[in-house]
Amino acid sequence: MSQPTGFYLKIQENNEERLVRLFSTTSDWNRDIHISQDQKTIEMIGNQQLRFTNLENSDYIYHSLLHKKVSYDIDLSHVKKNWNSAFYTCDFSNLRPPQYLDAQSWESRIEMDYQEASRIAFHYTAHQSGDRGGTMIMGIGGSVNGNPTQHLKRSDQVNSRLEELYGPDQYINTKKPFHVEVSHTDQKVRLELSQDGKMIWNEITNPDYIKKCRLNESIHTFIFSLWTGYMSWLDGGLPWYDENGLDPVRATFSNICIDSM
Repeated sequence: MSQPTGFYLKIQENNEERLVRLFSTTSDWNRDIHISQDQKTIEMIGNQQLRFTNLENSDYIYHSLLHKKVSYDIDLSHVKKNWNSAFYTCDFSNLRPPQYLDAQSWESRIEMDYQEASRIAFHYTAHQSGDRGGTMIMGIGGSVNGNPTQHLKRSDQVNSRLEELYGPDQYINTKKPFHVEVSHTDQKVRLELSQDGKMIWNEITNPDYIKKCRLNESIHTFIFSLWTGYMSWLDGGLPWYDENGLDPVRATFSNICIDSM
């Protein structure tokens, strides 16, 4: 058997291209993970998790997130209800692969969820250590431990019903790829979803909570995941759409950028 080659993805960091190795929690031979020829796009099929690691020694890569803008393109057209396509960071300080801790672990760690999403729902959530339910929640759909989601709104100030903002054939049409931008300052976080000249967005100001998330420290490791389970906290209360022809469930991320503001 040949040696595993692993999965390698090109990202942009402060306007420079960087190649990262993706640690797969299943196998370097996983046939349900696909990297494009230019190494800028990753497709995941079914339950998956991949974490950013170094080329040199396969240790986790750590980032600071303060005064950073994270942006990428996402295709959720085949992520059904009760599935969650996530892109997030966890405090992995003092951990090495395959070790893992997040906000829900026995040792609760800081977790910044840039995206927990499907074709009908989208959440951004910040978790300081010990905050399993999360705070500073923005997006479309559901709630977390009773905390209401700060819903997104159209940038052109036109009032729309929530279900008209995001979903199949809606204002942000999740049958097609769209663009995500999340920016953190020491005062607030801003989320933007855009597609074909249209945008929905919101921002939350909470400097005390942001400070507790230690965004100024290089402790945060980026993670992709795709999983299924109890998802009413994410997609509860949203309309049901025809899901014929959506199998297998898959999510595609492209053009990952991590830039200073």
